[in-house]
Amino acid sequence: MLVLACLVWTPPRALAQEGGRWTGATSGILRFPNSNQSADDGNAFGEALGWIGYVLHEDPDRMLAVYMHGFLSADSNAAPFNNVSKVGVGLRYRHRISKALTLTFTARHDWDERRPTGQRRQGLRFALDGFYYRYMPVQARRTWFGLPASAAVLKAYATLETPGSLAKGDNNVVLTFGGELADKVPLPDTKWRLAVFADMTGAWDRDGNSYNNKLIPALGLKFEHPLPKGSFYAGARVRADWRWVRGTLDVSPGLVIGWYSAF
Repeated sequence: MLVLACLVWTPPRALAQEGGRWTGATSGILRFPNSNQSADDGNAFGEALGWIGYVLHEDPDRMLAVYMHGFLSADSNAAPFNNVSKVGVGLRYRHRISKALTLTFTARHDWDERRPTGQRRQGLRFALDGFYYRYMPVQARRTWFGLPASAAVLKAYATLETPGSLAKGDNNVVLTFGGELADKVPLPDTKWRLAVFADMTGAWDRDGNSYNNKLIPALGLKFEHPLPKGSFYAGARVRADWRWVRGTLDVSPGLVIGWYSAF
């Protein structure tokens, strides 16, 4: 945190030469049910997060910012681990590897609370994020429900984070990852798009927790509407939830609503 303090107290003139602008993003998701596990039967889950940062240095491929992060989650079962409020402050360094691939490193001090129990924790967390995005215009005519697709979009992400929680003595390492391949179908006379997609999410951790060791492929349809540097979406999908620690595989449909917007 000493490095953070030094950056915060850099004279304004120096900041203006290399950075000097605000940046950030918000996102959220609502799932019903939360997962295919029996404990989540009828359980609705939602989370929202946002961050805002002040750019200290920036060039075409790199950005360093001091930032604040906020997170809120809730479910209809009132499970303590699904009803969390969190704020954090730290440093964020982004490096563009190529036109399609970006890596981001964050070091942050978090304060969080599990609202049903009132339990509060704080501590340092470190994360390395990767994001891949590729837009592929349709070369040959391809239709869905009689409407032509305009492009296929491939997105993938991965986050390696430690510790897994702010519990005392936790030194777990957690990897979360996911990807989506979608055909985008513009709807006539509107800004809405239909996305026909296949996606996959998953996780792994060093401690071998069942909830952090899973692979969940899905197929679905969703409607999308553009937002500034992002989109809003709502749809349905069928998921296959494989938990290899337990040795279970559960397949069932679900609904999803979400958004992402950056500035």
